[in-house]
Amino acid sequence: MSNEEQEMPYGQIYIHKTHSKRELIEMMAHFRIFIGEDPTQYNKKELQQVIIDTIPKIKDDDIKYDNKYLCNSVEDFINYLVSYNTKKVLSVKEKENLMKISKRLNNYCKNDYNLDFTMYGNIYEIINDAQKISKYGDSPTIRKTLKLLNLDPKINIVLKPCLSPTDAMDLLEQEKELQERKKKKITIRCATPNEPIIVRFD
Repeated sequence: MSNEEQEMPYGQIYIHKTHSKRELIEMMAHFRIFIGEDPTQYNKKELQQVIIDTIPKIKDDDIKYDNKYLCNSVEDFINYLVSYNTKKVLSVKEKENLMKISKRLNNYCKNDYNLDFTMYGNIYEIINDAQKISKYGDSPTIRKTLKLLNLDPKINIVLKPCLSPTDAMDLLEQEKELQERKKKKITIRCATPNEPIIVRFD
């Protein structure tokens, strides 16, 4: 095995374009990837290349699970870099378009999943719109829409919202709390001569 093969165990890496220059600089500071006293002097492409060149030198022990990216290994870090950035700031126009699509899909769901009452021509157009908005799973509105669409018997794939690591963890914790509440039982009994219910007022 050549030195080049040893240094690049993860193959060719392409950082997703939705990670902005500012986020790349924050990421480099967080994972202690040094590029100079003033990282802002470099353009986005140069920052991406520095990160890619540094990855083979990083070990799993260097990645801390308590970081805001919730990466537990170098592989997790790479997956984060190559994936769509769900925290990407949308323009007003992009947000409005996203909500319009979500509203159209919600109307389809509310009309018993009947295409006749929508502007959609077939189920594939619906799936296409659903996959477009699934990239923005940090929005509760989008998650609700996808949840409704997954109840449609005509859709034979699972539509999953893309979530940032922090939001994914938050939702997991909320789900755990909900399950714990369901396990708790409230017992209501009536008073009897042998077991009276005593109420005291101090």
